[in-house]
Amino acid sequence: GVLSNRHTPGYNSGGTDANSDLDEQGWLSIASQTIIMHPYLPERYNGLYTATPKKNTSLPQSPLAAIYESGYKKTRSLDVSANMSLSYDLPWVKGLQLKVSGAFDYGASMNKNLNTPYKVMQMSLGAYDAGTGQYGETTWREVADPRGTGSGVNLGEGTSYYQRLTGQASVSYANSFGKHNVDALVLAELIASKSNNHSAYAKLLPFASLPELSYGQPTDSPISGKSDAWRSAGYVFRARYNWDERYLAEFTGRYDGSYKFAGMAKTRWGFFPSFAGAWTISNEPWMKQVSWIDNLKLRLGYGTVGNDRISSYMTSDIYTVVKVGQGMSQTGALLLNQLSNPNLKWEGSTTTNIGLDFSVLNGRVGLTADVFQKDTKDLLMQQNLSYISGWESQWQNVGKIRNKGLEISLKTININKKDFSWSTDFNISFLKNELVSLLDGTDYMQVRTAFDSNNTNNDYIAIVGQPLGNMYGFEFDGVYQVSDFIIDPEGNRTLKEGVVDNSSHVGVAPEPGFVKYKDQPTVDTDGDGIPDKGDGKITSADRTIIGNGYADWYGGMTNTFHFYGFDLSVVLQFSYGNDVFNVTRYLATKTTENGLNMLAEVKDRWVFQNASNAVPATKGMTTHDIYSRFIEDGSYLRLKNLTLGYSFPSKWMSKARISKLRLYLSANNLYCLTRYSGFDPEVNWKSSPLMPGVDYGCYPKNTAYTMGLEITF
Repeated sequence: GVLSNRHTPGYNSGGTDANSDLDEQGWLSIASQTIIMHPYLPERYNGLYTATPKKNTSLPQSPLAAIYESGYKKTRSLDVSANMSLSYDLPWVKGLQLKVSGAFDYGASMNKNLNTPYKVMQMSLGAYDAGTGQYGETTWREVADPRGTGSGVNLGEGTSYYQRLTGQASVSYANSFGKHNVDALVLAELIASKSNNHSAYAKLLPFASLPELSYGQPTDSPISGKSDAWRSAGYVFRARYNWDERYLAEFTGRYDGSYKFAGMAKTRWGFFPSFAGAWTISNEPWMKQVSWIDNLKLRLGYGTVGNDRISSYMTSDIYTVVKVGQGMSQTGALLLNQLSNPNLKWEGSTTTNIGLDFSVLNGRVGLTADVFQKDTKDLLMQQNLSYISGWESQWQNVGKIRNKGLEISLKTININKKDFSWSTDFNISFLKNELVSLLDGTDYMQVRTAFDSNNTNNDYIAIVGQPLGNMYGFEFDGVYQVSDFIIDPEGNRTLKEGVVDNSSHVGVAPEPGFVKYKDQPTVDTDGDGIPDKGDGKITSADRTIIGNGYADWYGGMTNTFHFYGFDLSVVLQFSYGNDVFNVTRYLATKTTENGLNMLAEVKDRWVFQNASNAVPATKGMTTHDIYSRFIEDGSYLRLKNLTLGYSFPSKWMSKARISKLRLYLSANNLYCLTRYSGFDPEVNWKSSPLMPGVDYGCYPKNTAYTMGLEITF
C-alpha cells in the first residue's frame, strides 16, 4: 500500500475539495502571478505584501501572499492493492490447468482546504502620457484577496474513495508433441468499479486557528457529492503454436462488454481479434554456422483493441440541482446539463506491425525494431454542435485517425569486467499521425483554447488528410518599418506598393512598429484551382497552420555503471519537433496592457532609434490575434534521473542474516537543455489530443531528491 500526506498553499487555481491532484495552471496560477508581478517592488509595503493588478481587472497579483497567507490544502490518502490466485493441474490430462484469480484495489483520501482571505498593497501607475512616454504618479492602495472576501475565513472538507474488483477464471492447456508445441487458453473476466466523494463547506469561521466546519456558517451550497459505478465483462480465447522453436503463430479473440454503453450487441459489446506470427531465423539449421548471431527473429502482427475510457453515464441524460424562486422562498429544481447519446459504442484501434529482434556477440548487442500502422476509428470525443441545438457539444463516435511509425530499441553491454561494467539502453520512436475522416461531409474541425476572453478565434484546427495538433493563426512577418511607407510633405504615410495592408483586419491604418502578418496565397491566377498569390491585404482568410504540438521523434537513453560496490544510473529523455504555444509569453509581452510586468524581450521593442523587426512597438499589437511569434520549438533533452547507490559487501551482511543492503541517492529532473523560452517545454495545459503543447502558467517539472535504503533478508 501507499500512504501519502500532502500540504500545499490554499491559493490554487486547480483542484477541488474532493480532488486536490488537479494541476495549478492558467489565469490566476501562482506561476502566472510570478511573471506579472513587478520584480522591483519591495516585498512588503506598510506591513503587507505588495501586488500589481491583473490585466483588464483590478485583481491583485501577489505570489508571496498567495503562497504564505492564503491558507492551506491538506490531503491524506491511502491506496492498497491485494491479489490472489489458485491453480490446479488436472492429473489425468497433462498440461491442463484450471485457474482462478482476483485483485482488489482500494483507495481513500481526506482533504481539508482552509482559505484565509488576505490583504495586499497594490501598486498602480498613473496615466500614460504618449507625448513624454512616461507614466503618472505611482499610487498604493490596500486591496483584498482576488478570490473574494465575502465568505471570510472559509473551510472545505472532502472525502473520497474508490474500489475496483477484478475476477478471472481460466482453463489452459499446454503440451509438446515432438517438435510441435501448443497451448490454448479460455478466460472469463469481470471488473466492477465504484467510487464516491462528498464535500462540505462553511464560511465566516471566527478563527483560522480553529478550522472546524461546526464553527462556521453554511455556504449557499453547503454540501456536494457524486458517485460513480461501472462494470465490464470479457471473454478471451487464445491459441498458440510453434514448431521446433522456429515458426510461431498466435491467435487471440476478445469479446468485451462495458456498462458505459447502452444497448447490447451493437453498442455495449465488441469483438476484438488479433493474430501474430514469428520466424526465429537463428534456429534454422543453416544458421548454426553463423556463431556470432545469438538471436534473429522476424515478427508480424495484426490486431484490434477496444477503448471504453469515457466517464460513466455518457449515454444518459444528466441533471443538476438548481434553486428557483417560489413565492418568497426558494425550492430545488432539476436542470438538464448533459445531452445523452445512447448510440455511443466502443472505440477500436487496429494495429499492423512488422518487427525484428536481433542480438549478437553473446548478448553484448541487442536490437529490436518495429514498423507499425495504427488505425483508430469511432473515436470517443466531444463533438461541437450547432448553436440551434441549444448545446455546445455532445459525446459521439467521430472519425478515424491513423498513426504510422518506427520504434527502435538498442541494448549494449559496453564493458563487462569483474569489478566494472557499463551498459546502455537506448530507444527512439518516430511517429506521424493523420486525421483520416470526421463526420460525413465534414472536412475540418476547429477548436479554441479559450485562455482569454479577448481571444475569441479558434487557435487549433484538425483537417482531414493532415496531422492532429495543428496550431492555427497568422504567420508573423516582422514589423512595419519606416521604409515600408511613402511619406508626403504633410507627413501622411501611405504603404508602398507590394507591402501588405492589414488595415481592414485591425481596423486602423498600419504605422511603423505595428505587427505585420504574411499575406497567404488566396488568389488563383492560373486557373488550376489552387491559390498561388496573395491579395495584398490581411483578412481572416490569411490564417494558416503555424505549428504542431506533436513531436517528430522522441525517446530516451539509460547508462548504467557498476564499480565494485557502487552503481550509477543516468537516464536521459528527449523530444524533437514538437511546438509549444507559449500563452504565458503572449500575455507577458503584450505591451498594450499598461502597468504590468513584462518579459525581458520587450526592452528590444520597436522604436525609431531601434527599428526592431522581431518585437513590435508598445502599441504595435493592435488586435488579440494568435500569430506564429509565440509558437516556439519545444524540443528538449532532459536529465530525467540520476541515481548513485552503494551495496555493502555480502560477506559483511551475512553475519546479520541480511542478503542485501543498499544505500542510494536519487535525483529527478536535474536539468533540461532546450531553446524554449518558458519554464518547461513538456507542457499540456488543455490535456486534449486536439490541442497539445499549450503553456499557460504551467509549473515546470519539480526537481526531487530521494535518499533510500534497501534491505533484503
